[in-house]
Amino acid sequence: MVASSKGGAGKTTLCMVIASEMSRQGIELTIIDADPNQHFADWGRDAGFKNVISSSQNNIITDIKEAQTKTAFVIVDLEGTANVTMGYAINLSDFVVIPCQTSDLDGKEAVKVINFIREQDEFKASATKFAILRTKTSALRPTNIEKALIDDFKSIGCKVLKNRLLELVAYRTIISNRCMLHDLKTTTKKQEEAKQNAIEIAHDITLEIVEMAVEEVKVKNVKELQDA
Repeated sequence: MVASSKGGAGKTTLCMVIASEMSRQGIELTIIDADPNQHFADWGRDAGFKNVISSSQNNIITDIKEAQTKTAFVIVDLEGTANVTMGYAINLSDFVVIPCQTSDLDGKEAVKVINFIREQDEFKASATKFAILRTKTSALRPTNIEKALIDDFKSIGCKVLKNRLLELVAYRTIISNRCMLHDLKTTTKKQEEAKQNAIEIAHDITLEIVEMAVEEVKVKNVKELQDA
């Protein structure tokens, strides 16, 4: 799942990018949108995804559990606030991605989500795995503020994904065109190169997240066997 305590962090765009890349690779997944705005769900239906669920606090638990029995991967987009719905979703998630723009204020908001996750762990047998993904960054080298944020996150035991979600026109275009990245129409060589660059970045981000999520499932399964 993708969680943020504020709007504008890039969580819905990240959900779309991951879903798009998984579809490009032929991976079956379920989209669950518990954000009242329903941008992820609306985009998913228009883009051609088969498994799209519009959820809410009242049915988020049932929706996630049912989706987990039908597809190997479930992507959950939540409202940009730490609330009961987020708590329910965290407790059912194998891995949580926290999108964060590289500023001091956004870093503080990300820490709120980290603390919220750790509070939820008080009611679970095992801790929820999570990591920070830097969003809306430029292709330039990390700034001093970004480097300081990474150090701050690591100092509190939070992993930071090596890949970043860059601020690219292609990612904004899939929202307005309501399509997946690989379905974007291009008319010039420059546009096609930009599209392929966006797909490559999406691939690297998705691969890193999936590898961490799958590893968490393996660890969880081993622990269950040990406790049996």
